[in-house]
Amino acid sequence: MLVFAAAQPVARAQDAQDNDAERFFHVGVVAFGRGEFKAAAMEFEHAFRTKPHGASIYNAARAWEAAEDPGRAADDYAAAIDAGNTPADNMRDARARLRALEASLGRIDVSAPPGARVSIDEVERGPAPAHLHVAAGAHAVSITFADGRSDTRAIHVGAGAAVPVALDAPAPRVPMDAPPPDASGSRSRVTLRTTGWVTLGGAVLATGTAVALGVSALSAKSQYDASGHTDLGAYDRAGSLRTATNVAWVTAGVLGAAGITLVLVSLRRSPEPAARATSRAELEVSPTGAALRLGF
Repeated sequence: MLVFAAAQPVARAQDAQDNDAERFFHVGVVAFGRGEFKAAAMEFEHAFRTKPHGASIYNAARAWEAAEDPGRAADDYAAAIDAGNTPADNMRDARARLRALEASLGRIDVSAPPGARVSIDEVERGPAPAHLHVAAGAHAVSITFADGRSDTRAIHVGAGAAVPVALDAPAPRVPMDAPPPDASGSRSRVTLRTTGWVTLGGAVLATGTAVALGVSALSAKSQYDASGHTDLGAYDRAGSLRTATNVAWVTAGVLGAAGITLVLVSLRRSPEPAARATSRAELEVSPTGAALRLGF
């Protein structure tokens, strides 16, 4: 039976922050007792963010584990170990449980500019930088930057492995009516156009992969349904294939948008020499990089 250790305040004259943390903690205990494990985990995390105490985030980890979300559980066990004020018995248990979970999980180490938020497979996991545990397999890592723009990467991580993902803020968008960001004329436009068509070719390949994976996922689901929902192997394959399909569609969309943008930019007419001299100074932010990152 799970026993929760309530956070002990340093002084009984508690301020509003202490009261808020205790309220979140109490709601989490009640939710856990009702079997509402995901809700309990989120309340314990609220308590920890309000008043960082290792007992709160340890309890969040136990709740995520009960909710059968081992990745979130591993993240919170690691946070409990790093908290510095986790009770000794909880600390020992957190270390043991984290070791057991990491044997079958992968980890994504995300770095991004301040203010960025990280999502894994369309589920927000918190601010960057972050070390996030995930099930082994394919995942889509998304960053929403402070200015509202976003970037997505498709990655694959193996059990027990850590994959670094570094995402920088996108370069400023280039207006569609601006001249190609290159002063060398036709040679630069040809290069942009070639890169655009190659990128579109990658989008087509990713689309084909997504379709093939989707068909396989439907086949695995049909096999699972035909077994009377007893074939767990088919169920697992259907889930993994569905995730891989989503990643392939995201990749196809990103490559398609980038390719179209490059082709359109390469087709713009060069401005007159005087106008080019004026515009070049405005576009020296990142001549080729700005175009390549447009729309990510």
